[in-house]
Amino acid sequence: MSLLPTLIQATTESGAFAMNDALWAVLLLAIAAVLLLLEFLLVSFGLLAIAAFGCAVTGIVLGFGSSPVVGWSLLAATPLLAVVVITWGLRRLMRSGLVPKEEVTEDAGYRHASNLLGVTIGSRGTLVSDAMPTGRARFPAGDLDVLVEGPTVGPGTVVTVRRIEGATVIVTCETGGSPG
Repeated sequence: MSLLPTLIQATTESGAFAMNDALWAVLLLAIAAVLLLLEFLLVSFGLLAIAAFGCAVTGIVLGFGSSPVVGWSLLAATPLLAVVVITWGLRRLMRSGLVPKEEVTEDAGYRHASNLLGVTIGSRGTLVSDAMPTGRARFPAGDLDVLVEGPTVGPGTVVTVRRIEGATVIVTCETGGSPG
């Protein structure tokens, strides 16, 4: 059932006043669609979406005041129009340069640096900076930040990895020997 014949029928049955209500109802639904489109283009923190919802509800109420057929037509068209506008808006956002395209995965961050360097429990390295209690140690595959359990130590001290807790590599000092 088309909306235009319904509008014409409402005009002939109820006079010009019903046509005005029906036109206002359709106009309010169009304004609601434009406001919803603007929600994806402007930062309004949801205010434009709330205004669009208000216009759509007011348009439907005016449509039912004009004619039940107009009201039901607008009630059926509103969610369809909203789905079209929201789908377009979300697609536009996905193409926008303002939306980050990368995602944070479980491999992100510093937590896996010890795995990438092959540093495991028992690995040995040499401090390249003071450790008060944190410092930097050189392992065969590269340098890594470490936490030294025990007294403050200086560069050149041989350390052994005792445990790895998340991103923290905890080491202890050795009395002698060369890094392995």
